[in-house]
Amino acid sequence: MNRPSSRRCRATRRSGRTPTNAKVIVSSPTNLFALLKLVADLWKYNDQDKNTKEIAACGLKLYEQLVAFTSSLEGVGAALDKARDAYNDAYKRLCTGNDNIVRVGERLRRTARLQTKRHHSARTLELAGDEEEALPEAEDKATAEPTGPAEPAGLVEPAEPAGPVGPAEAPQPSDTTRS
Repeated sequence: MNRPSSRRCRATRRSGRTPTNAKVIVSSPTNLFALLKLVADLWKYNDQDKNTKEIAACGLKLYEQLVAFTSSLEGVGAALDKARDAYNDAYKRLCTGNDNIVRVGERLRRTARLQTKRHHSARTLELAGDEEEALPEAEDKATAEPTGPAEPAGLVEPAEPAGPVGPAEAPQPSDTTRS
């Protein structure tokens, strides 16, 4: 008796196609569950492999960002150091260096007897090394000449101008010289 399945097997063998070449696994009910478990595990390992590659790519990007951030932060630190050096240099010129601006300004104020409403703080004068400022302000005011009402900040100007002030007061040519 010829079975139909045996005819197929003979035809398959003649054509060169076997179940393994066709990527087919012949299974009995006994080992079907084991094969299904094997297929599920293979899919699981495949998914894990994809996730591993994605995690590795994200890790690479994260590391590159870390290196770039570290470089930027080092640049910020260098800029802060440079700014701090510039600040220290400017502060030295203002308060602590020889012939600093505060010291020279206070000498000018005392020498020219400038009447000002505002003065430097005692700490700033101390840092500037203004040794003449050790005198209290009361003594400084007592030695100044009385000028009447307080003038605005600046030099006290003379009461009358001495001589012509501008080109408007210069002599104009007369019309009688033309003929």
